[in-house]
Amino acid sequence: MMRRFCLPSAWLALPAAVLCSVSGARAAVPAEYTGTPYMGTAQQIPGRVDLADLDEGGLDVAFYADHRRENAVAEGYSPISGDDYRAGNLDLPNICKTNRALEVPGEGSEDFWEDGSRYPSEDDLHWYYMGFAHSVDWVRVTVNVQQAGTYNVSSNWACANNPCGLSIWFNDGSGVVDNPDRPLDGENKTGTVTIDATNDYHIWRAYPNFAQVELSAGEQLMTFHVEVADHL
Repeated sequence: MMRRFCLPSAWLALPAAVLCSVSGARAAVPAEYTGTPYMGTAQQIPGRVDLADLDEGGLDVAFYADHRRENAVAEGYSPISGDDYRAGNLDLPNICKTNRALEVPGEGSEDFWEDGSRYPSEDDLHWYYMGFAHSVDWVRVTVNVQQAGTYNVSSNWACANNPCGLSIWFNDGSGVVDNPDRPLDGENKTGTVTIDATNDYHIWRAYPNFAQVELSAGEQLMTFHVEVADHL
């Protein structure tokens, strides 16, 4: 079975106690970036950032995945459970869908929280997320930070293999580059975050406030990296 890292969405919330002052200069997406926001609008912070809504631009621009939707088609095990999302576009990572087996018996899987309750909920069965992700993979999302400040980052993860790791980078046009081999990534705001496995690809756990990131106001580029060799 192919190991995979299930990337759903992240929530970025601004705690009032750690507000930062707004500088005169606003953040800006780097001019050399050729990707564009999905559906034409940057995702908003504070709020929920959906990684399945990664930018348009394709491989090596908006994402890198060593196994992606076009590979699944070529290798004969498409459809992946989330193929109905952004349908017809093969230049995407593998996008999966929670509880696909409830829609089409025998296709996809069912998803649960660790306590056995339905994930995400009985009233909201189907979320899209990125699956089959590996330690070299990354995705980019154009975000609009409404207010400069220090934000708490939370998310939910399904991880079958320890250890599991990730990092979140922001490029606000300031010229800060933590990795010269990946200048568009900008600054690694979280460092490498290690999380514990849930021992199944479809058993989910909430990770509230697993990092804090200090962000300037305005549109900027967010890049999410899978960092650890074993896969979620």
